[in-house]
Amino acid sequence: MVLKSKTYPPTFMVRVKALDLEFKEMSHATQEAVYRSFQLSFLKGLKAEGSACVGGLTNTSAWLSVNLRRFSRYAAYTDLLSLNAAFSGFDVLHSLTVKQLAQLTVANGTVEATEDLQRLLAFVTSSTIAEYIDELNRQVNLANSSLETETKAVLLQHILVAARPILRPANDTEFMHWMNPRLAGLIAGLNRTHVPLLFEGLEARTCTAIKAVVTVLNNSISDFSNPTQHSIYQEIRDRTANSSLQCYTTDTSFAVYLRETFQGFGTFLNLRDLRSVIPLSGIQKIANTMAPAALADLFSSPAFLNDNAFLTTLVKTYERKGDFIDQLNKKSVVETLPGDTGAAILAGVWPAVVRSDRETEVDAWLSTRLLPYFSFVRSPLLSSSDTLQATCTAFRKIVDKLSHNSTALKVSERDVYHAIQAYLTAIPARPRCYNASNPKTANWFAAYLGRYIRYSSAEDVLSFTNNDNTVLATMLVAQVTSFNANTLIALGQQALGLTFGQISKLRAEDVAEPATLQALGQVHGWNRGQAQGLANKVISSNFTLGTAEAFHKLGTLLPGLPSHVFRNISADIAKEMAKNEGFLRAIRKAPRYLKRAFVDRIISRSSSLNDILHDVPDALVDQVPISLLVLQDGHLDLHQIQQKQWSAEQEVENTTLNKEQLGRLGALVCDMDAAAIADSHPRIVENLKLCAALTEAQQTALNVLLGSGESQYGPKRAPQACMSEAITAETILDPLFLLSYTSTEQFDACLSNEVLKDNLVPLLEQPLTEEQLDVLKRKFGEIYPDGIPEDQLKLFGLLSRRYTASEISKWTVTSSETLMALLDPEAGSWGVAEVKQLVARYMDLGGNLTGPLLQHTEGEVLCNLSDEQIKTISPEAIRSAGKLDISSCSQAKKDQLYAKARDAFASQKGTSAYYPLIQPYLGGAPVKDLEDLAKSDVAMDINTFTALNPDELQKLSVQDVKNLLGVNLPSLKQAENHPAVANWTKTQYQSELDRILGIGLQGGMPDPISTATSITSIVIPNDTTTPPATSSNTTPPAATTPSTSVSRAVINPTAFIHNATTPPPAINQTLTAPSTTPATTTIPDTNTTTAMINQTANTPKTTTPAAVINQTANTPTPTAIMHHAINTTTPPAITDPTANTRDPTTTAIIGHATNITTPNRVISETVTASNTTSVTATAVNTPNATTPSAVASNVTTLTPDTTTPGPHIANITSNTTTAAPVDTTAITHNTSTHHPSPIMPTSPTATSNATAPPPIIFTFTTSTTPLTVKPTITSTVASPTTPRNTAHPPTTATTSATTTVTTPRPNKTTSTKTTQPTKPTPVGFINLKPVTTSGANLSFSQLHMLSLTIGIFLLRRFL
Repeated sequence: MVLKSKTYPPTFMVRVKALDLEFKEMSHATQEAVYRSFQLSFLKGLKAEGSACVGGLTNTSAWLSVNLRRFSRYAAYTDLLSLNAAFSGFDVLHSLTVKQLAQLTVANGTVEATEDLQRLLAFVTSSTIAEYIDELNRQVNLANSSLETETKAVLLQHILVAARPILRPANDTEFMHWMNPRLAGLIAGLNRTHVPLLFEGLEARTCTAIKAVVTVLNNSISDFSNPTQHSIYQEIRDRTANSSLQCYTTDTSFAVYLRETFQGFGTFLNLRDLRSVIPLSGIQKIANTMAPAALADLFSSPAFLNDNAFLTTLVKTYERKGDFIDQLNKKSVVETLPGDTGAAILAGVWPAVVRSDRETEVDAWLSTRLLPYFSFVRSPLLSSSDTLQATCTAFRKIVDKLSHNSTALKVSERDVYHAIQAYLTAIPARPRCYNASNPKTANWFAAYLGRYIRYSSAEDVLSFTNNDNTVLATMLVAQVTSFNANTLIALGQQALGLTFGQISKLRAEDVAEPATLQALGQVHGWNRGQAQGLANKVISSNFTLGTAEAFHKLGTLLPGLPSHVFRNISADIAKEMAKNEGFLRAIRKAPRYLKRAFVDRIISRSSSLNDILHDVPDALVDQVPISLLVLQDGHLDLHQIQQKQWSAEQEVENTTLNKEQLGRLGALVCDMDAAAIADSHPRIVENLKLCAALTEAQQTALNVLLGSGESQYGPKRAPQACMSEAITAETILDPLFLLSYTSTEQFDACLSNEVLKDNLVPLLEQPLTEEQLDVLKRKFGEIYPDGIPEDQLKLFGLLSRRYTASEISKWTVTSSETLMALLDPEAGSWGVAEVKQLVARYMDLGGNLTGPLLQHTEGEVLCNLSDEQIKTISPEAIRSAGKLDISSCSQAKKDQLYAKARDAFASQKGTSAYYPLIQPYLGGAPVKDLEDLAKSDVAMDINTFTALNPDELQKLSVQDVKNLLGVNLPSLKQAENHPAVANWTKTQYQSELDRILGIGLQGGMPDPISTATSITSIVIPNDTTTPPATSSNTTPPAATTPSTSVSRAVINPTAFIHNATTPPPAINQTLTAPSTTPATTTIPDTNTTTAMINQTANTPKTTTPAAVINQTANTPTPTAIMHHAINTTTPPAITDPTANTRDPTTTAIIGHATNITTPNRVISETVTASNTTSVTATAVNTPNATTPSAVASNVTTLTPDTTTPGPHIANITSNTTTAAPVDTTAITHNTSTHHPSPIMPTSPTATSNATAPPPIIFTFTTSTTPLTVKPTITSTVASPTTPRNTAHPPTTATTSATTTVTTPRPNKTTSTKTTQPTKPTPVGFINLKPVTTSGANLSFSQLHMLSLTIGIFLLRRFL
């Protein structure tokens, strides 16, 4: 429709009105066509001075209503402005469309105030917000302009609130479209109040969506104020910390992840916030994904380093510490690090420094990398555990670095010294890090104490060295610049390091001061120069040497005395001095001239050789002048001669026991010591033949003499001479001294007895071979022929292990300290016999096994004690011993020790302290005590559980085990395959394991057989006459009992008694119904529940049949009895005491025939019979048997028939009406538990009038609950029978098996390993014993099939 422009306005308005009336009937296209082709065109044609058709219209709303009406929605806001210069959109906001509102928002100059914009936005709702923002963005792009920041902020606030219902359910694609492009143009107006709105619900978004938001924000980061940026950072941090790093890809650089996550806002990242982002368990793995440069970049911001504790942790876990520090040192931040931050970084890299043993690496750290950080060294770092564990190389270089940079340190020198002191005394082996062969540590004191030596005391010096290194002592003492009496006392053994120059500067008064002289006199190892220098100081102080006591005070300084000091003492004083062991030890080390001077004073008043022999100590007789060694006939003291250690020259001049003298002495030489024998003329061998017995030492000496070749009995052997330097105390201090003595012979030749005796401890510290140890052993035999002193035994260590039990039996071990020293495990293990003898010797000499001694001898040594020794242990000793390891003990010893521990801790029983005390001994606990513990919530650990006595463990019920383990019960499943657990599990029903434990433990027994009905009686009385045992009579007698319908019984084989000698015999018998009335008897009521085996040897012939006791119908426990026929006359009546009882146990008895040529095999069965109203009596017709009599079922009494013997009767009763199906149920057989003895067959042609052999008794439980089958095997040998009509050999052993089925008690099942005591056998019963030498058993499958075959055969015959 086209209107001409000449149309007058009133007509235009009329037409607009008319068109408006048809507005709803028009399509959108028509509506838009009306606006554009009619209204817009017309009004543009009438436009005058910027307005059209405005006459008479007072406002914008009226103009819009008259000229455009509802067609105005198709007008662009710019059209409206062009048609009406006075048009104001804010006057007609309610009439504007969403697009027009968006155009109004962008129109220049229209939005002048925030209030106007908010008025406009009030018309933009959640339903129109998307359209509004899209049009707004289009208009901004068309205008190629940008809104004011304030306008953007107002718009963003409104849009984020209005868009909530849209953004919350939006998927990630839609959400990201909102972020960009819709909101991207407005993000620059973001302020702190908008940030929470923007991040609302963002944690539920995918990593891509989160990243999109951060990217949009990052693009406008320069437009944001610093507070706004920080708020954005906090929101990103919180979302990341709460996400458990869900957006981090494992094994990728964590630095890249941080950069992508925080983008430009990462400048606010710091260690404290990073700590909240990284899970504690993942610090090490995450930190090491970053390159050293990347980590250094993180640290380069001063604001980043705000958590020193986490800083140290992070750096410690970083593996490439060296490269990281190299990169960090390039950053300017290092120059301005706060002290605490620098100390934290240093503490982080410190482990890498102190743990390195490579000098180049340590140098790299100390010379360059750590230069900026040395000012941050603090006392806690120097005394840290890392420092205490530093390598020797690292610590030595650290001390050197600190010594040369002490002025730069902010820690005092005394604190540094204390840290050094702590390091040097941190381990027992001292001096720590000393290595004489390393030139860098040879001057140990300078290397490891440096300038800080000035702060050490004499006591400190002693603590550094443990008083045991002469070389180091020299070096240490050399550092001391001045000495006084107190210093000399404090030095102790380290005084051995005094040099001659230092000694010369000492004040004589300080040396001679009593306390000083006592300390110096106890130092071992003085060389001659030291001893002489110090002795001269003593003499020059006017110290009087006129008494024996004065000489004794000198101690080890005595060898330094000048010889003239002995000239002023009398012979009596000299003799008194010679009796002092300490003096003798010292004089032995004196130079020869000094010893000679002393001996001269002793013999100055001796009148004979015997006087000399008596007065001069053995060790000094070599100083006796040869001229005085003159024998006087008849006055020779042979014993004294034997005790002396003569020099070679003295022996040449005066052989003590020559051939002639030995000829005169005869058997008197039997008392000579070993040394005298070895030194005597070979003729002594003839003398020794006269001795009744020789000591071990004498035997050794004799062997040496025989091996010398000088006697007629042995080869000639040249004595060994020391080809190297003699071994001395100083030599032994050299750790490599043994290299100079490569052969055992040289070691023997160069080691004197004196050196050995005085230096045993350091010598045993050397790596001696077994042969060298044997040399020491022999030498000690020479040194102490009468027995090794106890003080020396304490030092024996490894050497003690070379002695036999016989030799140990002669030791003097009276103190527990000696025993503990000998039993020290560090010296090696003892043999069982030797350790028993050692403890026995100690106890024989009055020693007791105390608590500390038990603690020291736990484990292998304790378990090797004899039973008698263990019996002597008192409860007090157990209490004070602490926890003892008895795991290696035998079960018997564990039982002993447990009993003692139970008594020792009895007062604690019932308290929480009891279990921890008794726990180490539970390996010997009986089941009763374990059951008591199970009631106490002890929570036994699985290791203790599996170490229990296996036999006792098997007796524990499932509930007991659950209670014992408590919270540790799940560990039982983990130990499922442990033998102790597996064996116990096998004895439990799987259903109970599942029901009570509930941990999935497997390996239990399958559920037992359930019986649904009462068990019936199967009775086969043995009542035939005695026919010739030649063949089987299969003629069936006529049945007199009415035939009735009988339900089949369920036969379940439950037990086998294996006899592998021969297969079971074929069964050839016919079951027939009896033709006469059977004998009966009255059944007494009894409560007896024990199954019995009835047998009577040599029973006289009688016509009375065996009375068979059947359970009456109203009795809950029927009895089944089966007798196999034998060739006898009718036996006497048998009364079954189990009949008519109230116990739910049914007994079945089966007798065997005696004329079977092969051993019987016993097959135990469980028989379940259904209810029958009348039972058909069937009989087994034995050879030549007379017509058997029938037995009626369900009767109270039976009338005996004295003329006709009764048949083999199968009597089946039941209390139910439901017939049970024929079934054979396989039961798991334990074929390893019992092999019965074979039954010796009787002659197939012989006859016997003897009573039937004992029957087989089966006991069943009448119950619907699972039943436990417990076979019991017994046997005996029957007495020979009295001959009747024919001769008959003695009855052979027969087999009888009793199977009892009772309510299951698997918790009380006896372990198969437990030997049960033999129960007494009632008269006429047979005890069957296993025969271990019997042949191969039938396989399980064969036995199983055999049992099924026989069971089905019997069932068919009887039914």
